[in-house]
Amino acid sequence: MQDDLIFAINAQLVIEFNFDGKRQAEPHVLGIYKGQLQLLTYQLSGESKSGGIPDWRRFNVAELSNLFFTNRSFPGERANPSGKHAIFDKKIAVVGRLVVGNLEY
Repeated sequence: MQDDLIFAINAQLVIEFNFDGKRQAEPHVLGIYKGQLQLLTYQLSGESKSGGIPDWRRFNVAELSNLFFTNRSFPGERANPSGKHAIFDKKIAVVGRLVVGNLEY
């Protein structure tokens, strides 16, 4: 699934997946946080127990299932008002940026 998420981030493709119900989201950052592979998304539609939609959501990748790419793209980065979701120990892929090791271009 990691390779598929990297592809979706780099191609700026809206994804659909299951996590406590079906969701559609823009994948923005894939990285490691506290030893867990996590995905930062901007959720566009679907289920959510943690607040309104659309909004930022962060997921443990191991808890996602039924991932597929939609035929919709998104323009790239979005403003993240608080920045609190953007903290990762290591970023693997970031929308609109090249990540090489610990450097982001």
